[in-house]
Amino acid sequence: MEAEDCASGWRAPVLHDAINTAVMNSRWNVNSQALYSGIKVFRTREEADRAYCLLKTDAGPGSGHRLGGLLWKLLCMAALPAQVLPVYHNSTRTVGTDRVLTPELREDLMRIFTLLHDRGMDLDYAKPGDTATVRSLYKNEPVAQFLLFD
Repeated sequence: MEAEDCASGWRAPVLHDAINTAVMNSRWNVNSQALYSGIKVFRTREEADRAYCLLKTDAGPGSGHRLGGLLWKLLCMAALPAQVLPVYHNSTRTVGTDRVLTPELREDLMRIFTLLHDRGMDLDYAKPGDTATVRSLYKNEPVAQFLLFD
């Protein structure tokens, strides 16, 4: 973790970087006729596998990370919903077409969420002073399908 007096004031455990790397190296895409004449995938299976292996090491038993609520906060900071999944429009309650949840992307993200769940990600976590759980906050968004473990 960065020192308390770091210049940016942004402090996050190494696990944050490992989650972000695994997410951003998943086989995500952009769906744009104007830019790419359709769907363009930005990562390969090999890149996704390599980043996932790093995450497994950083989140593994004996890594010293306290998981649970912290893990969910880290996952949110990894910008998963905004970066690799179709955008969710809260005002209209619709899912955008800017990204496509392909079987490959689903596979990559599912193994990330499964690993984090197996390592203690608490889906019933609520911020102190708040009653909304992780599940309830994201129940209508594309990420919700990765929060079904019970």
